[in-house]
Amino acid sequence: MSTPKIHEAVVSGVGEARAEVTRTDSKAGTLLTLTTGALALMVALATRDHHHVSIAAAIDMDVTAAVALLAVVRPRLSRGGMLGDHAALLVLDDDAELDGWQRDRLRLMSGLAHTKHRRVRIAVDLLAASLIPLALAAILSF
Repeated sequence: MSTPKIHEAVVSGVGEARAEVTRTDSKAGTLLTLTTGALALMVALATRDHHHVSIAAAIDMDVTAAVALLAVVRPRLSRGGMLGDHAALLVLDDDAELDGWQRDRLRLMSGLAHTKHRRVRIAVDLLAASLIPLALAAILSF
């Protein structure tokens, strides 16, 4: 059985991990909106501009970034026991089981937050890299 301080720290950690997942989802949603707008603009430019190879490279990177962002905002309710967590609480007999459940929840939420954060970083890197072929196309069009 764990001490109340350890239990409090675990419960607090679950809350912090959940907040981090929420922040990451919000960032991914905003980036996804910007990415789809940029993609629409690049597709329009690719049909008009004779430097469509550079624009196509930027489109490829932005589409890959959009896929990474979609993976972040995609719901993960049934994976890893996240669906029905509250029902699981009803069958726990004692504090030791509850404490173990909370630790498992912390491990799961921390892993989810880490995965989502890594995907957002990949998407941001791809979006930044897509600016290079766009800049090249802009320079060549003058």
